[in-house]
Amino acid sequence: PNSGLLLQGQRVYREQGCYQCHTQVVRPTYAGPDRWRKGWAGETPRETHPMDYYGLPIAMLGVQRIGPDLANVGYRVTDAKWHYKHLYAPRSINDYSVMPAFTQLFTKRKIDGQPSVDAVDVADLPEGYEVVPTPDARALVTYLLALRKDSPTAAPTAAPAP
Repeated sequence: PNSGLLLQGQRVYREQGCYQCHTQVVRPTYAGPDRWRKGWAGETPRETHPMDYYGLPIAMLGVQRIGPDLANVGYRVTDAKWHYKHLYAPRSINDYSVMPAFTQLFTKRKIDGQPSVDAVDVADLPEGYEVVPTPDARALVTYLLALRKDSPTAAPTAAPAP
């Protein structure tokens, strides 16, 4: 989890303010319905535990949940091209999205030879041009794809007596 590309992706996530609208916490049962949402808790449905953040330089818990929780987004949405399109034009995925477009993470360029395999499917793009992710967009999507809290954890133990 601490590879250079993932840390770069977490940096982009932080710099772009994604944590302002997205949490990364599968809520405890008493606090909400996360465990029961289809696909939110992975193949092994469970709540988030403090050990999920062990070894991370920063735990990106989030500020508020305006957009969906991203703790398991790497489990729920495994297609990098979907993430690129969503970042570039969120309303092309969800008509009612309040997420801003992160077009600054992409470059519009003239196609030279073969189109990029990561080119974003963009409506109304002039012929012969494509929109491609920048290194920051690639790092961010790599980070999002790595967000998975679907491995089992040990059952909680009682706290030691004082």
